[in-house]
Amino acid sequence: MTSKKWCLMFILSAILVALFIMALNFVVDPFGVFGDYFYNWFSFDYTNNPRVAKITYLDKHYNEYDSYIIGCSSTSSFPSEALNKYFNAKFYNMIMYGADMLDVEKECKYILENYNPKNIVVNVYISNGEKYDEESDNITRNLHANVDGESKLSFYSRYLFLNPQYAFSKIRDRINDTYLTQPFDVFNVADGAYDKKVRDAEPIGNMDEYVEKYPVFTNYPKESIKLTKIEPTVESIKKIKEMCEANNVNLLLVSAPTYYEYFNYFSKEDVSAFYKAIAEVSPFWDFALSSISLEPRYFYDETHFRNAVGNMMFARIFEDKDVYYPEDFGFYVTKDNVDKHLSKMWDISKDEGKYTCEIPVITFHHISDIEGDDTVTPELLENKLIEIKNEGYTTILISDLISYVEEGKDLPEKPILITFDDGYYSNYEYAFPLLEKYNEKAEIFAIGSSIGAKEFYKNTSYTLTPHFSYDEAQEMIDSGLIDVQSHTYDMHQWPPYESGDKIREKAVRLENESEQDFIDALRNDTRKFKEEYTKHLSGDLLALAFPHGEHDTLTDVILREEGIKATFTTDSGTNTIIKGLPQSIYGLKRIDGRVFNESISNEEGGSIAMNNISVFHSSIRIEKSSVVYFDPYKIEYENHDADVIFITHEHYDHFSPQDINKVLKNDTIIIMPESMRNSKDVKNIKNEIKFYNPFEEGTIALANGESITLKTIPAYNVNKMFHPKDKNWLGYVVSIDGVSYYVAGDTDNTDEAKNVKCDVAFLPCGGTYTMNVEEAVSLAEAIKPETAIPTHYGSVVGSKEDGSKFVSLLKDIKGEVLIP
Repeated sequence: MTSKKWCLMFILSAILVALFIMALNFVVDPFGVFGDYFYNWFSFDYTNNPRVAKITYLDKHYNEYDSYIIGCSSTSSFPSEALNKYFNAKFYNMIMYGADMLDVEKECKYILENYNPKNIVVNVYISNGEKYDEESDNITRNLHANVDGESKLSFYSRYLFLNPQYAFSKIRDRINDTYLTQPFDVFNVADGAYDKKVRDAEPIGNMDEYVEKYPVFTNYPKESIKLTKIEPTVESIKKIKEMCEANNVNLLLVSAPTYYEYFNYFSKEDVSAFYKAIAEVSPFWDFALSSISLEPRYFYDETHFRNAVGNMMFARIFEDKDVYYPEDFGFYVTKDNVDKHLSKMWDISKDEGKYTCEIPVITFHHISDIEGDDTVTPELLENKLIEIKNEGYTTILISDLISYVEEGKDLPEKPILITFDDGYYSNYEYAFPLLEKYNEKAEIFAIGSSIGAKEFYKNTSYTLTPHFSYDEAQEMIDSGLIDVQSHTYDMHQWPPYESGDKIREKAVRLENESEQDFIDALRNDTRKFKEEYTKHLSGDLLALAFPHGEHDTLTDVILREEGIKATFTTDSGTNTIIKGLPQSIYGLKRIDGRVFNESISNEEGGSIAMNNISVFHSSIRIEKSSVVYFDPYKIEYENHDADVIFITHEHYDHFSPQDINKVLKNDTIIIMPESMRNSKDVKNIKNEIKFYNPFEEGTIALANGESITLKTIPAYNVNKMFHPKDKNWLGYVVSIDGVSYYVAGDTDNTDEAKNVKCDVAFLPCGGTYTMNVEEAVSLAEAIKPETAIPTHYGSVVGSKEDGSKFVSLLKDIKGEVLIP
């Protein structure tokens, strides 16, 4: 081949490759630049670059909307549904990754000139004062050429000659796409926001499980951010306001909620300057800092909050009292009150008692004279109802949980939910009269296909345990004591009595069943029960107990979409319910009602209440008339609420200056061993410190007018040298509101400890540096407190099981496990 032919072949090949790349990128269109005519998968396109793909989409669909939400990614949680209701409008969410205010200004200008909007909501996020006019990537972070005026030839050429890997990824991901959100399609095209169907249906009540799933909240990164772009950012806000006014468009400026540790990245001076500058231009609603900011479960990473928080924001703005929001949530900032707002902005405090409630749920099934695996006798059930009343619990219904979460309506001081599974006739025959006798409430989760089945299993000749009828169910509902909810319509089948190849014992996918077939089956099952329920019973079908307790993410998502507001498992444990977060009544745990004494009566602690006492490792917080800390360590929030702090000794997990600073107030008094007086870290503490030796007594007068008496007990090892006796390190017996608490410190089972008299004893049991479980139990038996609480395990030393083992070995002493 001659060189001329070779060159021609090379040029032709290059042209063919270029044409192939152009055709591939045009047809597959991974950024939605050309209209995505072939795939029509804008969720994928938005995920690659929402700034570009949304304009392409809206240029064809803008007639479906009349209002827009614009801002950085936290804007996604501004809920279109709520805004549509409050504004009587049709909103589209124009969130952009990392948008600065120039991006927002340009998007706003384009929308005003081309889409004829009625309302625009702009999120002025705190970090907008940091960056301005930045474009980190001209493929994934750039604006559409229609918006920023870039040459159309340059813009479209860039996407025509795009790296083919983007197109190949779209082809591959389309094959692997599922109903649930995946990393390659995180948007809901219908309203432009992130698709949070999974996040909106995930159970989130348990804090330990939550931070395990979202570990950013366990060790929050530290950073300092300077707001150096306040002037141009505020100038863009001014232009946005002027454009909206010129076009007679209603503008609402909102500063979104932030997690408090992220907000601490910014100095008070910068924040004050930013807020004052904005207020000079326009009033705005500020939600940046509030009690919401102190609760991780309202967030799912350092800058993004849950959709439920967005609902609270606009309920606050429009004063919708049917939606819960905290009293300190949201402030309308103007140039006249901005200084007043800034003077109080950082004065926030966390009080979980105001927005969380611990609730046990107990469950029964069949009631019969013959006790079995899932059966209780009428006598046992009656005894359990008596025990519940004697323990001071108030029975509630699921509707009360929903009202607590959605509307913020308070629950009784000690609420409990009694449930019965399956809908047996014995619930009507035995449980109903007993509930009436003791004026207690209960929920029954009935199998829809079995309601009214007195003799035979569905349309077979197989006999079954009788189930109550719809008339009997309505009679119970009319009493006001019983509510009937779902155990699925027909997904709790009994295989020996079924025929066919799709026998459903549980509300999860069958082996080899397609995702769509399961979705259809679950939707149809739920809708069938709702149809029958509405036909025969008053009320609404809003809750479901999973057959055999089994569920998965797909089950949770579909049930939420079908209007199920509360779900129940068979996992054992109590539940934390959180106002404003509907996810906190998903996946609720339940305790077998037959073991009420063992599982529940210890939850709140006999005659000495264990509520408002928290323990982690050896860090103890007791909140009574005063707030008292012992060895604060790994403190999660800067509460600054301590009236007095007791330090037992100088080891890092007991004397932690950084954690002390998180709870310290100006008038906090600190108590510690005399042997620590000359420590450099101790000398750096500015608060009043009182030093004690073993065997001393004292009375501490606190700034709040209360007083606390104390007695010091030596804490040391007898068979190891980690805590020598001559160090004179301490345990404390402290009297608070008439109850004496012994915090043993790091000690072994010493003669001095055995002579302690107290109501409540906190005893280390992790071994290695202190007593092990058996030694701690022996000391508890010698002291004989009313309640013994294990400490110093499951973190630095010991295992998570040490606490429950300690409690199980106690004989005549009540044990409490308070370490989560």
